[in-house]
Amino acid sequence: DFPFGQVVAAAVQAGVAVYPISLLGVDRATPAQLAELADESGGRSYSVRSIDELDRIYRQIEEQLRSQYLLVYRPAPNDRLEFRSVRVEVARPGLEAHNVRVMRQTRAHPEDDGQNHDLNGA
Repeated sequence: DFPFGQVVAAAVQAGVAVYPISLLGVDRATPAQLAELADESGGRSYSVRSIDELDRIYRQIEEQLRSQYLLVYRPAPNDRLEFRSVRVEVARPGLEAHNVRVMRQTRAHPEDDGQNHDLNGA
C-alpha cells in the first residue's frame, strides 16, 4: 500500500495523465481522492452509478486522448521560479480550445536541466 500523496506525486513525476473511474455508492471518500489525482495529473475523473455506463466513459476518454495536444512552456533559465498564467488560443477560425488541462506542481529546475521537479522541493 502507498499513501495517497505518494500516488499523486508518482503520477505527476512520471508525467502521466490519470483518468480514474469510481463506482458511486461504494465509498464516499474515493471519488474525491480520484478527482484530486486526476486534477493534479492533468487527467479527468469519472463517477458512474452502474458498470453499464463504462462503455460511454471509455469512449469519452478515448476521444480526449485522440484529440489532445501537448504544449510546453519553459521560462528563461535565469527567470524567477513562480507560477505563470498561460492562455491557449486557436488561430483557426471556428475552432476553440476545450478542456484545457494543466499539470500542476511542476516547475523548471533553476539550472534548467529540462526535467520537472516538485514545487515542494522534493
